[in-house]
Amino acid sequence: MSYTILSATFANPEHTAAIMQTEEAGAVLVSKPDRPGVWAAILAWGEPEPFEPPPAPPPSEISRRQFFHALAMPDYGLISEAEALAAVQTGAIPAAFEAFITTLPSGQQFSARMLLAGAATFEFEHPISITFGAVQGWSDEQRANLWRFAAGL
Repeated sequence: MSYTILSATFANPEHTAAIMQTEEAGAVLVSKPDRPGVWAAILAWGEPEPFEPPPAPPPSEISRRQFFHALAMPDYGLISEAEALAAVQTGAIPAAFEAFITTLPSGQQFSARMLLAGAATFEFEHPISITFGAVQGWSDEQRANLWRFAAGL
């Protein structure tokens, strides 16, 4: 089968495999040793984009300080620095979270407030974390980026 190559990206750091986007079949993984003819077609098309390793998985949990610190940083800016400090020092719930909590069913609001006011750590897979990310319009990867960013603080 011949392919109309739309784009190509190396699939490994050794540059012996590539993923090409084609009109005919969508994404096709091609290995240089296994498909030398198709590999030649890729190189004739042009140099594939560089290989980028997938991001590391997010940490399963981050500290309370890391969580509120990250949300106050310009990268996210969901809460103010003063709200972040108050959340860490006294357990005060930032306005953005209070607004989020009021969208939850009434039977879940108290538990959400207790979690935000008193948790020592925040778990990536906790239902509140997932729901908050969804309310923000974040994909799972964007939420994972927040956890990775916070873990570095």
